[in-house]
Amino acid sequence: MKQVPRLVKSAMVCLLVVMSCSADPDVAEYGPENRDAFMQACSDPQIDSLMIRDVCDCIFRSVRDTYPVSELAGLDERLRLDALATPPAEITEFVAACFVAEADL
Repeated sequence: MKQVPRLVKSAMVCLLVVMSCSADPDVAEYGPENRDAFMQACSDPQIDSLMIRDVCDCIFRSVRDTYPVSELAGLDERLRLDALATPPAEITEFVAACFVAEADL
């Protein structure tokens, strides 16, 4: 199950990718470009199974449905400024819940 730790780490990297795509302060909602950037950073269709891609999609939907773009921007800044900062436990919970749901465990 080496995929799970990679997904947790990828989820955080992906949050930064999503925010870099939404750097415009006038952007109030996640758009298709955010999902595309997230998916490209979270999974590799050449080596990852369909299940892993489904987990990544689930994580994106969970983040999108929980964090407004403006709140995610604050999280992004905190994580970039403090190398020891940890992501909210909720993000790790999203990854675990999505993995369980998509793996049908």
